[in-house]
Amino acid sequence: MTRRRDGKVGGRWRKASREDTADAGGVETFISGLKRTVGSVLQARSLAGRLAEAVRRALVYILRR
Repeated sequence: MTRRRDGKVGGRWRKASREDTADAGGVETFISGLKRTVGSVLQARSLAGRLAEAVRRALVYILRR
């Protein structure tokens, strides 16, 4: 962590990085609820099967909300 001479944290890019991470909380909340509701382990073995299962689980979670 970079500090200024006066000891405070700051800098040119601090505000920009804070704005980028501000909307990440909604995504993390969605993923957390999804995992709690439908589980976090996919059973399918193929890539196509995993994608289909993930989409089905997301749809089920959205419909249950």
